[in-house]
Amino acid sequence: MASADSERQASFPASGGAMAAKVRDFNWTKTPLGPITQWPVALRVAVDLMLSSAFPKCLFWGEHLVAIFNDAYVPLIGNKADSLGEPYHITYSEAWDDLKPIIDKAWAGEATFIEDHLIPLDRFGKLEDAWFTFCYSPVRDDNGAIAGIMDTVVETTGKIRAQREQAAERQRLLTLFNQAPTFMAVISGPDHVFDYVNGPYVSLINGRDVVGKPLGEALPEVVEQGFIGVLDEVRRTGRPFNAYSAKIELLQADGSLQDRYLDFVYQPIVGADGAVASIFVQGADVTQRHAAEQALRELNENLEAQVEQRSAQLDRVWRKSRDVQIVVDLQGRFLAVSPAWQTILGRDPADAIGRMFSEFMHEDDLPAARHTLANARTLPDRVDVETRFLHSDGTPRWLSWRSTTEGDAIYGYGRDITAEKLQAEALRHTEDALRQAQKMEAVGQLTGGIAHDFNNMLAVITGSLDLLNRRLGDADPRAKRQVDAAAEAARRAAALTQRLLAFSRQQPLRPQALNVNSLVSGMSDLLRPQCGQCDPA
Repeated sequence: MASADSERQASFPASGGAMAAKVRDFNWTKTPLGPITQWPVALRVAVDLMLSSAFPKCLFWGEHLVAIFNDAYVPLIGNKADSLGEPYHITYSEAWDDLKPIIDKAWAGEATFIEDHLIPLDRFGKLEDAWFTFCYSPVRDDNGAIAGIMDTVVETTGKIRAQREQAAERQRLLTLFNQAPTFMAVISGPDHVFDYVNGPYVSLINGRDVVGKPLGEALPEVVEQGFIGVLDEVRRTGRPFNAYSAKIELLQADGSLQDRYLDFVYQPIVGADGAVASIFVQGADVTQRHAAEQALRELNENLEAQVEQRSAQLDRVWRKSRDVQIVVDLQGRFLAVSPAWQTILGRDPADAIGRMFSEFMHEDDLPAARHTLANARTLPDRVDVETRFLHSDGTPRWLSWRSTTEGDAIYGYGRDITAEKLQAEALRHTEDALRQAQKMEAVGQLTGGIAHDFNNMLAVITGSLDLLNRRLGDADPRAKRQVDAAAEAARRAAALTQRLLAFSRQQPLRPQALNVNSLVSGMSDLLRPQCGQCDPA
C-alpha cells in the first residue's frame, strides 16, 4: 500500500510549471490537508486542473480554506506568494470581513461572479486599493459534499484607474466646454442625438431641452433647412464641414421663426474602429455682423464716403471679440492662450506661452493679482475680477475674469469690458452736462420772474411820463425833451425785459436794425447833466 501511495505522489501533478513542483514538494503534513498521498481524488483532480490552467486560479480546501494556487495567480498576490498552504483568514485577514459573505454563498453551493470588485490588500508592504473580477465556485469532494472553493480571478486595477483618469480628464474638458463663450454641442448616432450642449447653445435655441433627443425631434424647424443632410454627409465621409454666415430659422417662444446667421463647424470625432462616433458642433451667432455686411454690400461702392462709413461699421463688428481663455500654472506662467488674445490685446497668443502673466498686466493691478494667485488653492473659484492688461500699443484693456483652480493649473476666462468702462465715464460727463443745463433752466426761470416784475414797474413809469408829457404840452420845450428822453429810455427798458422774458421762455430773439445817431441824440438831454456840461439854453 505504501508503494502505491508513493507512486501516486510521484506522478502528481501531471503538469503545472513551477507551482506544480512547489505543491509536490510542499510539506502538507503540517496543514489540515495532510500528505498528498492521503488527499481525496476530488482534491487531487481539482488541483491538477488548476495547476494546468493558464488563468489565475486559487483553490481553498477544507473548513480552514487552505490555499493552493497556480503560477498565473502568483503575480496577483505580491508578498503573499509564500502563502501556499495557509488558511484564507490568515493570508487575507485585511479582506476577510468583506469577502466572507461571498465565501458563505460558495459553501452553500452558490457560485458568485463579481466584476471590478474593490478589495483593500496588503501586497507590497502597505494597504492599497485593488480591483478584481472573480468567480467563487464551490468544489465537491468524492462524496458530492462541498469541500472547497475555486477562485478564478483577474485583476482590473489598471483598468479602473485608467477609467478614473479618463473620467477626470473628461470632467476638465466638460468644464472648458460649459464655460466656453461660443456655442458647442456633441451629437452622435445616425439620428444625431444630442449628447451635450453648453450654455451659449441653449441660449441660441431659446432654452429648449434637447439633450438625449434626436435633432429632428429637438429642433424640428431645421429638418427642411438641409442641416440633417449635411450632418449625414459628415458622418459618412468623415470630413469636417465649415459654414460662414449660414442662415438658420429658429423657433421663438411665441411660435414665430427668426432668422439667425451662424459661423460654425461640424467636426467628426473618429472612434477606435476608424468610424465616425460623434460630431462636435462649434460656432458663433454672427447675425449682427451679417447685417453689417449686408448693409455694406447695398451701399454705392463708387461713393468713397459711403464705402468708408460701411467699412468702419464692418470693422467695428469684427472687433467684437470673444472671451479670452487662458491656462496658467500656480506660479503665474501661461500654459495655454486662446486666439482671442490676438483680438483683444493685439498680441500673438503663441508669444505668451511660457511667460509670466505679470509681463502683460498693468503695474497698478499686479499686487492684487499676485495675492489672488498666492491663494489660488484655498480660493479656487473667482468671479468678476477686473484687471487691466496692456495692449501691444501700450494702452490698457479692462478684462473681467472668471477663474477656477484644478490641481496645479488655473483656468481663466476674461471678457473685454473696456467699452463698458468708457461708457461709464461718458455717462458721468453727460450727467455733469445735464446738471449744468438744469442750473441754466433755473437761471432762466429766475430771470423771467425778475423781468416780469420789472416790466410791471416800467408800465407805471411809462404811464406817468405820458401823463406828464400831456400836461406840459409845448409850454416848456426843455422839460418836454427830458420827458421824451425818459419815455424813450423806458421803452428801451421794456424791450430789454421782453428779451429777458424770451430768454426765460427759450424763445428766439428778433434782432432789429437801429439808427445809433438818432438813439444817442435822443439821449443827449440826459447825458449832458451826467457828463458835467453846461446847458447852452
